[in-house]
Amino acid sequence: MIIDGRRITPQAGASVLETAREVGSAIPTLCHHPGLPPDGSCRMCLVEVDGRSLHPACVLPATDDLVVRTETDDIQAERRSLLRLLLGKYRPGIGRADNGLLVLADRYGVDPSNEKSVLSWRSMSRIRLSAWIATRVSIAGVASAPATG
Repeated sequence: MIIDGRRITPQAGASVLETAREVGSAIPTLCHHPGLPPDGSCRMCLVEVDGRSLHPACVLPATDDLVVRTETDDIQAERRSLLRLLLGKYRPGIGRADNGLLVLADRYGVDPSNEKSVLSWRSMSRIRLSAWIATRVSIAGVASAPATG
């Protein structure tokens, strides 16, 4: 496969996210944790495949025939839109400075204090729950927890 112009041989059963990270590509994620099964719910790991469509890298199987780009103008625009949606209920002053959501907002130039909610808490529950679980598993040191279907 080719990721950002570099030819890479993916390991059998690996995702595009795992393969890209092995070679140092910094694809952002919020809900992904290696000890949990991927579900692509946060959509932050979107990548462009074959120059035409966006797919979440965490659930996309890495195959030899893929041509993947991890940072295009379209991908960055999608990530900014997702961050704006997620930050709609954010209250400034809440959370740690190393909060993954705030770190990504800074990386993509989204000001958390300017975003207005267009989604209900209920519609965001799956993304928030996935991110919360990934954070708790990481804090608890369960990084090697087996993934189950």
